[in-house]
Amino acid sequence: MPTITDYTVNNGNYQDDLRAGNIPPTFYTYGTEDPFYRQFIANANAAREAGVQVEEHVLDGWPHGFGVQGEWTTWFDSFLTQIMSH
Repeated sequence: MPTITDYTVNNGNYQDDLRAGNIPPTFYTYGTEDPFYRQFIANANAAREAGVQVEEHVLDGWPHGFGVQGEWTTWFDSFLTQIMSH
């Protein structure tokens, strides 16, 4: 399966694919010490560039798999409340 990087390097059409997918508003929370940190950035940016509403929170120094620690669950609750009210 192609990745965002494949599309960017090879044919640049990932934005068209994202637009065609009618992707709903998307929420990202990830830590700077997550091994997938760069992939999260690329994915969020690609979605945003394709016109998807993106809310993104980057937790400085946090690893992958932080569970319910931190205040991100409050942010996610607010995000869902806003999305569902429209």
